[in-house]
This record gives sequence, structure tokens and C-alpha cells, in this order.
Amino acid sequence: MDSKLVISDALEIHIINLQSKEINDKLRWMKVFKEGEKWDMGKYSDEELKSAVKELKRLSGDVEVMAAYDKEMKEKLDKALIKQAGIEEGIEKNKIEAAINFYKNKVDKDTICKSLNISLEKLNEILKEN
Repeated sequence: MDSKLVISDALEIHIINLQSKEINDKLRWMKVFKEGEKWDMGKYSDEELKSAVKELKRLSGDVEVMAAYDKEMKEKLDKALIKQAGIEEGIEKNKIEAAINFYKNKVDKDTICKSLNISLEKLNEILKEN
């Protein structure tokens, strides 16, 4: 792989408002989505469609770019999943600490469960373990 190949972190989002298009325009867009890069640009004069298909062909035509892009996206997804797992773990730890503190301060179990959105079984499990 070329060491000079750079995948940008810039995200480009294209929004296609099909509600504002005529039925024939919608059908053409649907055909592009279905056929992808096999779509024949020469049949239509719609510059927006031609631009979209040209960009699709540019991105998908270079195996090296696609491999680098796939690798980059996998790494970003892995990082996001790890981050989300850490957040969920932190939330769970905070709930456990709060449940224990509420119980130590004589708050009844029903109120603790409602306040922390946990079941009575879960609360009893937390109190038993701590």
C-alpha cells in the first residue's frame, strides 16, 4: 500500500430531498441506488445524478483507496464501541454507588428502584454484593 495514501477525517454528507422532486426524478434516483456504478450516465441530463454517480465510481474504483477507507472505518467503529462500552460501564458503576448510598441513608428500596430505574432484584443483588 502506498505510504502517501491519506484518508481524511472529513465527512461529506449528501442529502437528497426526494420529496421536492418530480416522480420521474425520484425514479431516476431509485435506479441509481439500485444499479450503483453500473448506471448509464449518458441517458440523462440531470447534473446532480451525474455528479453522484461520478463520485461513486471515483470512490469505488480504486481498490487501494477502498481498502484504506474500510480499514479506517473499522478502526473508528472499534473505537466508538470501546468508548460506548466504557460509558455504559461508568453509568452502571454510578448506579451501584448511588443505590448503596441511598440505602445507607435509609431511603426505602422502592424509591431507590424508581429513582435509578432498576428492578428490586437488581437492587437486592447490589446490596448483597456490597
